[in-house]
Amino acid sequence: MTVFDADTFLTRPRPAAPLPPDAKVYAHDVKIVETPPLLRAARRPRGVKKLGLAYEQRVLDVLEAVYGDLCFLRSPCIQYWRDGKRRYAIPDGLLYLDPAWFVVIEVKLAHTELVWDQLMERYRPLAKLIHPALKVRTVEICRSYDPAIPVPHSLITSLHSGCSPGLEVMQWRI
Repeated sequence: MTVFDADTFLTRPRPAAPLPPDAKVYAHDVKIVETPPLLRAARRPRGVKKLGLAYEQRVLDVLEAVYGDLCFLRSPCIQYWRDGKRRYAIPDGLLYLDPAWFVVIEVKLAHTELVWDQLMERYRPLAKLIHPALKVRTVEICRSYDPAIPVPHSLITSLHSGCSPGLEVMQWRI
């Protein structure tokens, strides 16, 4: 038996959360929720996808062991409303480094151009809406790094190193 939930089924205008000055205005009612069952993968990955997921699993295991459950969220589901529809974004990890910093982490097997749209255009604005008072960092952790890829970024060696305002890439061979 399904219970009627007015917030889910009624499409009325929702109040917008207070926005930081540099956040894009394209979403509202942004929050971290449990992963909906429809978003779970049904098929077994093969080939390079399987290698990438295995690398991602190792990186997330190490981050979880180092930072613990209180500071690190593994594959959180960010729910938001845009154009009257409920949508989801699932970064690989969210890390609370200290009271001032909130880090959005995306793990890739190889450094790629596609990470810019994912981190800077989608996850960063949503993270600013979730925690408007915190500074947001976007970090791509990759196993193989190619500096010739034309994406504006800065190379870092640690998550605790100095922060840059844009995309940060950390090569991590584990």
